[in-house]
Amino acid sequence: MRNGRVDIEGGSTPRGVLSIARRSAATLLHFSGLRDIQRIDLTTLRDGVGYRLAYIRSDFQAPRREPFDSAYMRAFYDDGFAFGQTGTDCRDIPPNVGTIATPGLR
Repeated sequence: MRNGRVDIEGGSTPRGVLSIARRSAATLLHFSGLRDIQRIDLTTLRDGVGYRLAYIRSDFQAPRREPFDSAYMRAFYDDGFAFGQTGTDCRDIPPNVGTIATPGLR
């Protein structure tokens, strides 16, 4: 389970060293998490083990006013709970895995 999105959330960054550094660190962490998902996928393929992936879908659009916004977290929980009830959106292939060459593995 990834507690984050896999798509890129666009946005503007105010000019300034701290703003740009903050955005750069967030971008680095985002793509580091995606590479972790790909490494897990390749490891499970190598070892013949299945896995399922859940993450924040791109259609979840609740407004977030601050990092620990309780209304946002409640909406996120409710959306995740409804998602879990259906069980249809878990993936067994990480996003964009089709762009990675894995000869003989898939």
